[in-house]
Amino acid sequence: MSTSTDAYLYFGFDFFDTEGTGRGPFDDHDGEWEFAYAAAVGIHDDSGYIVNGNYAHPRGAERDAAQKRYFDYRDRVRAAARESGCSIGAHCMGEAPIYYVYVTPHHHSAWRGKSVEVDPARLVVTPEEIQKLRSFCEVMSIEWQEPKWRLASYWG
Repeated sequence: MSTSTDAYLYFGFDFFDTEGTGRGPFDDHDGEWEFAYAAAVGIHDDSGYIVNGNYAHPRGAERDAAQKRYFDYRDRVRAAARESGCSIGAHCMGEAPIYYVYVTPHHHSAWRGKSVEVDPARLVVTPEEIQKLRSFCEVMSIEWQEPKWRLASYWG
């Protein structure tokens, strides 16, 4: 088994847990920021498919219907996250992540043994994209910082 080493170039900023819990703002959503974002903008899981981490229905038509409702919910979650124009990632290492927020089109990554060409046109950030980042941070309760181009590494 080998260790992955990745590099990230992104336009955004690192953020930390301001309440001292050691958790990200999305840990109540199984570590998936997209579900936390969706809940914050009013998209909730009313499928009844999974309750407290367990399937709520035995196999059969009722479970199949609940599963379809859950998949529809999951699609709405992903669509809302895409439409936000922003994302959350982590660098440093798996056991001690440092979270960062960024403008989605302005994220580049490379891994050990693989160089990546970066198109300079993708390094131009518009005022509208910065406003999307600001709005995203408000929704996610992430304290605003002035975004910059950042280069970070991940080991894990």
